[in-house]
Amino acid sequence: MPGTGIADLIAFVRARLADTERQADLFHELTCTDLAVTGAQACPGVGPLSCRCPAPARLTDTAEALRRSVDACEQRIRRVSLQDPGGLLDALGAEQVLRALALPFELHPGWCPRWYPGTD
Repeated sequence: MPGTGIADLIAFVRARLADTERQADLFHELTCTDLAVTGAQACPGVGPLSCRCPAPARLTDTAEALRRSVDACEQRIRRVSLQDPGGLLDALGAEQVLRALALPFELHPGWCPRWYPGTD
């Protein structure tokens, strides 16, 4: 059974974003000139084709932006102080953001149902 703690949630989201970045080269626009001319496909880990379609870069950029959000949430959670009620609320909000970031990956076998936003 997958872990259910916040550290497990963070690790899960980071791993899914890394998967997205590794596989970004597999996705191209239907009008991609390299695919239309050569019929070639990029190989994972080899790098992008010389095409100019925006799909691979868009996926990589999105994953990087989401990774920065995960980093910010993790910092907010680590800074929590029991003496500061505002900090506790900030950490709870950060946890809900992490749960929302994980939601697109709910069909992955490592998903834990306790990670749905709004659940305990």
